[in-house]
Amino acid sequence: MKNKQSPRRKESKICNLCGVDFYPLYSSEGKYCSTNCSSNDRLGEKHPLWKGNDAGYVTVHSWNNRKYPKSGVCSHCGEKETKHHWALIKGKSHSRNISNYTELCVKCHVKYDTTRDRVKEWKNNLSKTPTHKNPIVEKRCGYCAEMFLPAKKIRRFCSNSCSKKSSWLALNKSIS
Repeated sequence: MKNKQSPRRKESKICNLCGVDFYPLYSSEGKYCSTNCSSNDRLGEKHPLWKGNDAGYVTVHSWNNRKYPKSGVCSHCGEKETKHHWALIKGKSHSRNISNYTELCVKCHVKYDTTRDRVKEWKNNLSKTPTHKNPIVEKRCGYCAEMFLPAKKIRRFCSNSCSKKSSWLALNKSIS
């Protein structure tokens, strides 16, 4: 019978995070006593992918939601029963600084964000920038030759009726 070697090293090490003595596995570097300590030592600014205030919109909002729990009271109307958001205060920039945000209920947040100036600005920006890399261009219908704006790039006909008429025509030509 063969003697199996233990998966743990003989010498003990001290965990970099909690300071506990432990016997590391041969497969590990031996810095942490557990995966929990390893992941907890790489949270926030210590994480190699940390971007600070250069993080994106969704990242900043999710970080603020985790870091700063909401009180459950709308700062505008005092509503307590509904869902609340962190709303960006006008003139401030998206960042991890909670003083740039105010807690609003959904109804107040929508009213706050949809002022006439912001709607005009949004519409102007929408018309200037394409929604995707390959904007859809007008095409000529394969049956009636009318110009149309397709919902998808692969559309050949302006309507379902033109598509059916075209396939019916093709079917009749192949039969005769």
